[in-house]
Amino acid sequence: MASTRKQWWLIGHSEENMTGSRLLSQGQVLRKFYFHHDLEKKTKAKAAKETVEEVLGIWEKAGVPTSTLRYNKAKLLKLVEAYEGLQKHKKRASETARMKEAIFQGDLDDLFDVAHRDALEKTTNE
Repeated sequence: MASTRKQWWLIGHSEENMTGSRLLSQGQVLRKFYFHHDLEKKTKAKAAKETVEEVLGIWEKAGVPTSTLRYNKAKLLKLVEAYEGLQKHKKRASETARMKEAIFQGDLDDLFDVAHRDALEKTTNE
């Protein structure tokens, strides 16, 4: 069995479990994706589907209406594509490459937003 702890460039250690009392950041979701893809050896599509299903479950527990699995899977794969684009050029010493990496790392702390576009109108808290 593969080790459950791995360090990835820019994003940090793998996340086997996504728990906590907060909604997930882009970095947490990306680490969970790579846990499924790299460590569990699943295809990108399967890893993205499983990751997004877990994220949607957390948002449902919070009582926030979410957009579709298909839309959020595409959103995650776009984030993965951006990360892999940075990886291709990680040995470049240019200022532009370093700036793009810094911007990407800053965005990893942002919320991975899967809320429905009309979530405020659809939310019914009692």
